[in-house]
Amino acid sequence: MANWGTKRNVFFFGFLGVILLVSFGTIMSMDMCYQNGACHDFFRSSFIRVLLFLLLPCFPLFIFSLLTYKMREEIFITWINFAKWWIPLTILFTLFAPGSDGSFLPVTKGSVSFVMSTLFAALSFCIIIAMWAQKEKK
Repeated sequence: MANWGTKRNVFFFGFLGVILLVSFGTIMSMDMCYQNGACHDFFRSSFIRVLLFLLLPCFPLFIFSLLTYKMREEIFITWINFAKWWIPLTILFTLFAPGSDGSFLPVTKGSVSFVMSTLFAALSFCIIIAMWAQKEKK
């Protein structure tokens, strides 16, 4: 079985996900269907909305795979192992968060997604920099 966790594959998957996310997002936000019923129904369907939600992790995946692309393989492997468990965890936490604020603490899908994404970015930078500094010492 092929190894999908290589630098090139992760970079390509992230790039393709970003292209799809931007394309579908642009079509949906600018209403480029021009009153075509089938086109409009397709891009407003729940399938496309779920697809866009699942493609959201591709953006940080692409950015960080771009950062680690020219670095040593050990740095990339350490970061991708972190991303393999963090991204599904973020999706699960976001899915199970309440849709509206109904308590003392404003925990909503948006706030959970924002906090988890910010933590992912900060921890990814820390992991990449720590591994890079460790490898430079050797």
